[in-house]
Order: sequence, then structure tokens, then C-alpha cells
Amino acid sequence: TDIGEVAADYEYFLPNLQDDAKRIAYSASIGMDFKDIDQNLFQKYLPKFKSISVREKSYTGIISKLSGKKCEYTLDPTLLLNMRDYEKLIEKPSRVEKPFVLYFWYAIGDEDLGSVELVNTLVRKYNLSVKHTILSEKSAARRMLINDGGCMLQDGVGEFLWYIKNAQVIVTNSY
Repeated sequence: TDIGEVAADYEYFLPNLQDDAKRIAYSASIGMDFKDIDQNLFQKYLPKFKSISVREKSYTGIISKLSGKKCEYTLDPTLLLNMRDYEKLIEKPSRVEKPFVLYFWYAIGDEDLGSVELVNTLVRKYNLSVKHTILSEKSAARRMLINDGGCMLQDGVGEFLWYIKNAQVIVTNSY
């Protein structure tokens, strides 16, 4: 795992706030199998949160146990708006040269390299570029991509929505 990824994940716990700061996690997502996470981090930091809710109903019990407070199940916030609400936010990015595959892959690792082969097949077959979510230029997956159109994670919400709306194909392991 990339040290930047570990640090980024760690920041979700808001470790640098003063102890008396109000921490609230609204509709958080674990995003992986709970057995694969460091439960010590959850036990250390979740008790500092005033309120916690998650979008995976199956995790409310374990989060309640680790935090010492009731964890609520809530709807994914992306489902609180309708399409017209999202349409108003769309902004075209400044750097899109040609039609593209949006490769939106959460936490890519060596076991996911087969998805890169799929993306490259689509790129070759349909003459597309690839907009992706791989930050590290040293990542094996990123080095394997052909027609790399760049990482879109630094773009804003409006641009992200534009990529979703305008991609020729979306390859993802997350909705």
C-alpha cells in the first residue's frame, strides 16, 4: 500500500483536531471488507466522534461496539438529490482532448490489474483516452495504461460529474 493512501485514510478519523472538537461522521462508508481494516484505528479514534452514521447497514453493530456509541444506518448522500440537482453542478474540465474511458477504481492493487487490461482493450478498440483515479504516477496500474488522459481526482465536483456524464464507458468497482 502506498504511504499516501494510508495517510489519506488516516485523515478520515480527524486525528489532528483538538480533543474537544465536535467530530461527526455522516453516512460514512467503510468501502471494504471490515476484516481488511485496522480495527485498532477505529477503536482509538471513533470514541472521539459525537455522532456516527454509515451507509452499510451491516457495519452499524461493529462500529457501535468499537466507538462505544450507537451508530445509525443512513442513506448514501448521493441519493438525496435528483438528476436535475446534479445537472446544475456540471462543469466541463479544461483538459479533455478526445472521447475517453472513465476508469474509476477504488484502492487499486496488484489483484486489480486485470481491470487495466479491460480498459486498455476498450481504449484500443474504440480509440479512446483514459481519465482515471490513480494518483501515483509510480503505480504499476498507471504505468500500464495506454492513452493516459490523466488523473481526475484533483478536479472539482462539477468536473467529476462531467466525466461521469460524458464518458464513453465507465469501468469501476464502486458506484
